[in-house]
Amino acid sequence: PAQTLNLTLPTGATGPAGSPTAFELRGTGFPEGVVTATVGTYYTDTSATNGAIRWVKASGAGNTGWRVVYGDTGWRLLDLGNFGGNWWIKRSNNVVILNINDESGHSIGTEEVGAIPLGFRLRAFRWNGEVSIRVPGPTNNAGVLLSQHQATGTIRSAWTDGNVIGSTTWITDDPWPATLPGTPA
Repeated sequence: PAQTLNLTLPTGATGPAGSPTAFELRGTGFPEGVVTATVGTYYTDTSATNGAIRWVKASGAGNTGWRVVYGDTGWRLLDLGNFGGNWWIKRSNNVVILNINDESGHSIGTEEVGAIPLGFRLRAFRWNGEVSIRVPGPTNNAGVLLSQHQATGTIRSAWTDGNVIGSTTWITDDPWPATLPGTPA
């Protein structure tokens, strides 16, 4: 009953922002190209720049090789000019969601309708760098088949016949967007 147990729990390496021995860093803004750390170091952006909050040093030496672990851009309303309707895009970590609400009922053939912004582009699996996604409409004849050229982000609509109200999701390897597209939705 008169004995005392004295324990010290190690907390791991910490240190000032930018210290190569620190494993948990905090600061404001993107760490890429700015914060030097070793692989495995985490960085928290306390200002949540463009929705990116948590980063990990995934590769390389020096101040490059940072990837977002947790981030969410929120919904962004895209302006696709003459195509019409409302197109919303959102990135959460490496998942992109595109919602289309076009109730104009118009028919189009293959035409350029805009571009997927940097930071949101589809991962190219095919050798020619062009990938396609389908957003179905409410009937069998309605929908949009979007082909995106990986290098430019340009998207072409292959067909739509009637209203298009739908959603599609894809994975991106793009770096986190330095600027957010469109307007907050």
